Amino acid sequence: MNNFPFPHIIKHNFIDKDLVHKVQNEYENILNNHKQDWKFYKNPLEYKYSFNDLLKTVYLNKLVNVLSDKSFINELQTAFNIEDIELDKDLYGAGFHNHPSGGYLCTHLDYEINPITFKKRWLNIIIYINDDWKDEYNGDTELWNESRTVCEKRVYPEFNKAVIF
Repeated sequence: MNNFPFPHIIKHNFIDKDLVHKVQNEYENILNNHKQDWKFYKNPLEYKYSFNDLLKTVYLNKLVNVLSDKSFINELQTAFNIEDIELDKDLYGAGFHNHPSGGYLCTHLDYEINPITFKKRWLNIIIYINDDWKDEYNGDTELWNESRTVCEKRVYPEFNKAVIF
């Protein structure tokens, strides 16, 4: 557990190798063959595509099952000292995200209360499934101080790495 600039965990080789490759292949298939199912965002906060129709996925759903496993939930509860963590069954805001060349997601705070269930959102998990990332692309996940004046840490988007915060 790292506590600077706020509590977070970075895990390398986060998912079983076979499953992460299947998730990656599923992502590429959906990206290339189901363009109409992606939602496009281009505004001052973000320029990206998002796919969250998880009923159309097999392996992303298997990954969700891994993330909802009781042992993983217990690990999160202990690490973050949060009781009664439960998976957002609606997976609101979850799914595949794609940032095209020139894409961005500006510094922001995610919603605190789920607008469907009205439950508090405590944690986020980002899992990188790109295996051909180059330094010159930039695109690191930046962890900023509370006043959003200084980027305190950068998380490089390496294949099968997760950042949990």
